[in-house]
Amino acid sequence: MKRRYSIYLGLIAILVAIIIGRWWIHAVKAGGASATHGKIFLPEDFRLRVESSDTLVAQRRNLFQPAGKVAMRIPLLRHGRATVNTVVQPQLKQAEAADAEFGKLKLLGVVFHAGRAQAYLALDKENVIALAGDTIFGRFSVDEVGVDAVNLRDLKTNLSRRIPVSGK
Repeated sequence: MKRRYSIYLGLIAILVAIIIGRWWIHAVKAGGASATHGKIFLPEDFRLRVESSDTLVAQRRNLFQPAGKVAMRIPLLRHGRATVNTVVQPQLKQAEAADAEFGKLKLLGVVFHAGRAQAYLALDKENVIALAGDTIFGRFSVDEVGVDAVNLRDLKTNLSRRIPVSGK
C-alpha cells in the first residue's frame, strides 16, 4: 500500500513542478507580471470613459420611429417661404385611418362551405361573412381567406394587412 501512495505522491509532485515551471516561464517573458501575462493594470484602466456628445447624437436612433419612414411634415419652398406639402399629409392621414380601421377588424372564424373558405368578420357591431374577392364594409377587399387568417386590402390607400383569427 505504501508503494502505491508513493507513486501517487511522485505524480502529484511532477505535475506541481510542471505548473510552477510554466508560471515561471511566463513571468520571465512578461517581465515579472506572471498573473496578468504581461498586462499591468493602472488606475487609468478603471476610469469611466465617456465619448463626446457629438458622436453620441450621430449614433442615436429614435426607437419609436421605424427605420426608413418619411417624416410627417415635408417643407417646400414657395416664393422664398417654407410651406407644408398639402399633398403628402392627407395621404398619411388616410394611411393612419386605414391602420386604425384594420385594428378594429376582428376575424371571428373561418368556415368552409362547398369547398370555399368563408371568413366571419366583425367591425364594431357589424358582422359579415365574406369570400375571397368580396368587398366588405364598403372599404376593404378580401384578397385571400386562409385557415387561420384573412388578407385584406384597403381600397382607398391600397394597404394590405393579415388579420389572424381572434384569440390566436
